[in-house]
Amino acid sequence: MKSDDPELEKRRQEMIDRAQKMDALTLSILKTHLLAEKCMEDYILASGFKRRWLNKRFSDKMKKCKTLAKEEAKDPLWDVLEAANDLRNTVAHTLEIEKIKDKMAALKDKYFACLTEKQVHGLKDQPDDFVAMSACSTCAGFIATLQSRVPPPA
Repeated sequence: MKSDDPELEKRRQEMIDRAQKMDALTLSILKTHLLAEKCMEDYILASGFKRRWLNKRFSDKMKKCKTLAKEEAKDPLWDVLEAANDLRNTVAHTLEIEKIKDKMAALKDKYFACLTEKQVHGLKDQPDDFVAMSACSTCAGFIATLQSRVPPPA
């Protein structure tokens, strides 16, 4: 095959487009997931736990935060955060588009279910990277709000 074959050029451009879309989603979910995790750590520490008691696993930190949250332990934003974590893990460990699409769809479903109709309307046509960033940022804000309610140490 010659390097200037029209079909090759078409397919090459498809791969570039695919990689750019994946790069945007990957960067968005990795950065904002990390932000949410940092908020969880801050909340745990503000609640009186020592840094050495922090678990390394995201899921363990989330369980601890839910326990600390008491009344908000059943808030649907925890499901959004879990879906974001599933997407983050999938993006970090595979290039399989169908798996990533499935995880993104699950995140959208859970996130949109937490929002007002007006908020959903403003997000539904946004690209996946923006929706993922918004979902994780909302979860980070939720956890930061929980932390703001922790009484200061005496």
